[in-house]
Amino acid sequence: MSRATIVGTAVALALAAGCVAPERTADDAVTRVRADVDARLGTLPQDRPGAVAEARTRSLLADGVTQDEAVRIALLSNRSIVARYAELGVAAADLEQASLWTNPILDVGFLFFGDGTEVDLGLSQSFVDVLMRPAREAAAQYALDAARARVARDVVARVFATRRAHVKAVAARARLDLETKQVSAAEASVGLTRRLGGAGNLLPSEVARDESGLALRLLDRSSAEREFLDAREELTREMGLFGDDAGWELAGTLMPDPATGVDLERVESRAIAASLDLEEMRAHANVLAQEGAVARGHVLFPDARLGIGAQKDAGGSDWGVGPNGSIGIPLTDSGSARTFAVQQRLDAAEAEHWARAVEIRSIARVFRDRLRALDTDVRFARDVVVPVEQRLVRETLRNYNAMQIGAMDVLHAQGLALDAERRAAALLAEAWLARLDLEELLAGHANDARLHPDRLMGTTPARDSAKETH
Repeated sequence: MSRATIVGTAVALALAAGCVAPERTADDAVTRVRADVDARLGTLPQDRPGAVAEARTRSLLADGVTQDEAVRIALLSNRSIVARYAELGVAAADLEQASLWTNPILDVGFLFFGDGTEVDLGLSQSFVDVLMRPAREAAAQYALDAARARVARDVVARVFATRRAHVKAVAARARLDLETKQVSAAEASVGLTRRLGGAGNLLPSEVARDESGLALRLLDRSSAEREFLDAREELTREMGLFGDDAGWELAGTLMPDPATGVDLERVESRAIAASLDLEEMRAHANVLAQEGAVARGHVLFPDARLGIGAQKDAGGSDWGVGPNGSIGIPLTDSGSARTFAVQQRLDAAEAEHWARAVEIRSIARVFRDRLRALDTDVRFARDVVVPVEQRLVRETLRNYNAMQIGAMDVLHAQGLALDAERRAAALLAEAWLARLDLEELLAGHANDARLHPDRLMGTTPARDSAKETH
């Protein structure tokens, strides 16, 4: 094999390795993030978009979508998650780029004389670039670590956004069912009052009062239906579905004890240990530290180059060959401003890391205390309020059967019982959302937006007015 063939083959292999290396690094980063997500959330399907992912999605949609199935569908179909993973490819490419030396510089000069041409050739390489390559590569590795933490955090956030959307959809469906019951009770009341009014046993104003109550109940049911459709569509977006797949059916209910199985001890320290925010910030601080080392190297050896030169004098045929070099003279720019800026950025990053840790501890306390309080309210509503109202209905029916009270009293008691069920259902949904907030924090994502969550639909003035009409 000729020398030219050997050189050509070596160049081709080097170019091929340069193309493959970033892809290999990116695939490794994706694999590590998926393993991290699995460790935090449990093993979940995370196939790339394609026939396999579409087939799995269709099978999950077949018999109604539970909360766990919604999460699996989101990981298979939501392209925003694919976009997050693509960010790792950029960081991987930056790492591969940082591991390379800069290309050498070839200088060529010609001077034309009467007796011939003087030729100057020079080939030089940045001395500082070679010296600072380990620090530069370390900075890029830390940047990739930060990207892995950021992508894992975004995937965790997407998973819990999907879980919350499913809870809201189930809660909205429960509210719609209760409002439908309220409408049925109101329609029965209006039918009775109209008959009594027609017989002359009730005043027209009393009939009008019940008809007004029915109208308000119908508005409440319409509002509940809109709320359910909005909640369902939110879950559809989180799952990344469209077209025929958007016709899925909702499945699942909210279990009655939202705090069961949740460890509420040491939530602060556990949240700190799991925090992907802090992991990303630590990696970013390490990037700044390495960038500081690179900056100091450029200050000590500004524009330093080493190489080899060759010269042929005019009128002669011999070449002179020897080493050459160059270095900048720090007369006008000592580099102090750059090194000071790098140190200030590092100090700021360390302070922000500390401040974020304090915030995460506070968020952990808020989420823990909220779950405890809501769990207590759920139990009280379920074990005390609803049974009391149901007992009132039974006693009212007993008195009605004994002909001691009228049908209007029975309908009024039933309305109170339904109101109690509505409040209990809303509290249960809020408690489950609080549980998800805490679980998300302990899985690595501190969701600041959940510090002040929107209240779910509970008793409104319109419902109070409707209740008073019975």
